[in-house]
Amino acid sequence: MSSDPSAMADLETEALKTMIVNGNFKLAVQLFTRAISLSLENNAELFVERSHANFELGKFAESLTDAERAISLDPSMYMAYFRKGEACYQLEDYGTAKRALEFGSCQVPENAIFMKWIKQCDELIADACQMEITGSTSETPSDSSSKQQRENRDKLGADEFPQRENLADPSATANLETQALKAFISRDFTLARMLFTRAMSTSPDNAELYAGRSRTHFKLGMFSESLADAERAIGLDSSMHMAYFHKGKACYQLKDYRTAKAAFESGSFRVPGNGRFINLIRRCDERIAGTGCQRPLNPTPKRQRIETDEVEFEKSKENREKLGADAFQANREKLGADAFQENRENLSGGALPPRRARRRRWQGDGSLEKSQHD
Repeated sequence: MSSDPSAMADLETEALKTMIVNGNFKLAVQLFTRAISLSLENNAELFVERSHANFELGKFAESLTDAERAISLDPSMYMAYFRKGEACYQLEDYGTAKRALEFGSCQVPENAIFMKWIKQCDELIADACQMEITGSTSETPSDSSSKQQRENRDKLGADEFPQRENLADPSATANLETQALKAFISRDFTLARMLFTRAMSTSPDNAELYAGRSRTHFKLGMFSESLADAERAIGLDSSMHMAYFHKGKACYQLKDYRTAKAAFESGSFRVPGNGRFINLIRRCDERIAGTGCQRPLNPTPKRQRIETDEVEFEKSKENREKLGADAFQANREKLGADAFQENRENLSGGALPPRRARRRRWQGDGSLEKSQHD
């Protein structure tokens, strides 16, 4: 089978678009595989790119295999070492990950992202050694690494790599879009943004270019610019579900959760049942419920409300008790005065209250009853 450079380049570009613009890593792996077969498995860049796609799918062993193949084809490719280190890190082989990252760092001396990953590997290796020494079972190395992965993966992966030499001159290839996609894969988001912008000058109505630059802006933390590009992409191609995805992500970061939800719902309508859209819509619902759009601008904190309610309740309780005591005293005095007046009137008329009258009769007739009894 002979190599077909033109077909291989087309497949590579399509795979990069599928992965970066559309976020379909599974299809991207298939396209990269076809491109690799056309290259007679001699193109290191294709293996690095497929390694990245496999990594995003959570296939870390496959990602490692592709990275090692790329290194064997081109030992000077620092991104191959990074992909190997990244995959080994996820597989919890921190010693191998550190060595791979150190090799990559030699290609780009003092690069910040390599240094961060190497430092992170050192910390996890030290933690594992400490656990072995102390015999601690409270948290296994696996638990520790999983926690560290969640906390540090996004932070470490958000940094930029230096510009690759073969991408430094945009005129090196006529396909600016492919260059931009490759720069994105290399995490050189500043270069990718520049290349996407240049490509737009030759194709101003290409929705995919705007979607690609929208994602690039997002990676750079330029959320307003990301939103503008996503809306432009939607205006050019309203059927592109990933344009709605990028719009929703940008709005979410800008804390416009209602607009974000509407964008995700529009995207979900075009790919029914897609799990990513469903999860993001649910997150927007939670945020919308949490922000309480109908609440006052300066709502009282929950704990303060509870304490305030308790104080008010105690005050009302004291008032009720005070009012009750006053009412009881007033009623008692009133009843006592009425009874006294009634008794006084009865005594003045020769009559006694029934109980006291019975006692007088009993006392008055006691001797008679006693003599009768005898």
